[in-house]
Amino acid sequence: MNVPRNEIDRLQLLKNLLENIEIPDINGFLCVYNRRNKTEFYHSFWDKTKQKEIRTYLNKENMHIVKDLAMKSYLEDLRNVLNAVEEAFDSKASTDILKSIDNIYESYSPIKKTLVEPIMPTYQMMLDKWKSSCIKSTYPFSSSGIYTKKGERVRSKSEKILADIFYDKGIEYVYEARLDLSDGSMIYPDFTFLHPRTREFIYWEHNGKMNDPNYINRAIMKIIRYDRDGIKISDRLVITYETDNISLDQGLVESLINQYLL
Repeated sequence: MNVPRNEIDRLQLLKNLLENIEIPDINGFLCVYNRRNKTEFYHSFWDKTKQKEIRTYLNKENMHIVKDLAMKSYLEDLRNVLNAVEEAFDSKASTDILKSIDNIYESYSPIKKTLVEPIMPTYQMMLDKWKSSCIKSTYPFSSSGIYTKKGERVRSKSEKILADIFYDKGIEYVYEARLDLSDGSMIYPDFTFLHPRTREFIYWEHNGKMNDPNYINRAIMKIIRYDRDGIKISDRLVITYETDNISLDQGLVESLINQYLL
């Protein structure tokens, strides 16, 4: 699913998705209990005739009711969050709508999570799926062993600095994950990120040998390959540079992180 970059457009997308989902027509709510390592489900509702709350046990044959009640609760929570975000727009308050709807699902118990299908995959779902399917570079490392705080081996001290900054900020990344290009070829970006707001992939290349003409040629060619595939500098491609006399500017790194990754 393509997620708009604009927060207002993201809200409209989610409202449209919600409008196309039929909310289960069932009164009451779901109660879940864990007794003696066994999960029990109950349907709780108000009986107008008896003027009291009725709680009915739901067995395995009633799992469709269990799921309907859980999904109804989720969709009601979702509608409330979308309304709150829309009100925040009116008051010019800062919002992160995708994080807000992710928080609905993530706040549920493990049992309730199995009963609910989110309106779109959460960031954590997408991240886990992507990371589990990544194909990483098998290109051999040099004899020097440089390891990040994450315990991952990298090819340069500057890559370690970058990786450690990402790690300290809690920014998830994959080092040298294969990127398949539309022409059938592949490249291995230094760092790949899944942006939490747009759910787009962002690529970070560190060019650390800009005194070496051959290295410069290879770096430029790699940038051209990105560009041909629609991955543009200052959009989804971040590049930092270094020479023998000019080291990695950590202030610039912080600025780029704030601009492109957060």
